[in-house]
Amino acid sequence: MAERKLGGTARREKRFTRIGEIPFASARKMMSTIEADHDHDDNPVVITEGAPGVPLARCTQVRVGSATVALDSAMRKRILANVATLADTRASPPEHEP
Repeated sequence: MAERKLGGTARREKRFTRIGEIPFASARKMMSTIEADHDHDDNPVVITEGAPGVPLARCTQVRVGSATVALDSAMRKRILANVATLADTRASPPEHEP
């Protein structure tokens, strides 16, 4: 849903082609797709969706700009704080001027 609101759907659909899927399972609390990445010689990538803390708990690295860096506890906390801020912003009704 966030992707659609941010206008990334068309860009994603052009870049990736789904080649497999691991459906949502309550035990995993997430779902994953395997995509061919056309921007990188059709190499496969895994894209995972779930409540932010679920996939994040399984991650050991994160992309920062074009670099891949180790995901330490400080970065993990910062990511979760950013997600909470976005959720609060989305949940707040828009302010109207009189």
